[in-house]
Amino acid sequence: MPDGQPAPTVMTPGEAVAFLRLDQTGIKDPLLSLRYYREKGLLKGVKIGLKLRYRLTDLVDFLDRLAEESEQ
Repeated sequence: MPDGQPAPTVMTPGEAVAFLRLDQTGIKDPLLSLRYYREKGLLKGVKIGLKLRYRLTDLVDFLDRLAEESEQ
């Protein structure tokens, strides 16, 4: 990046599914789960051109929120 900061890591929907391991939970269509989380405002997606991507930091924040909720 021009300011010396590293560029954020972005993932395709398939990579986000693998990162969250949604493909290992027995969910029939993990991509629909990502869409559900986006539509509910639980997870952010970023449009880059015509493609949807997920920032690694947003995925980690999503997992952190789920972990906090499960502790309660």
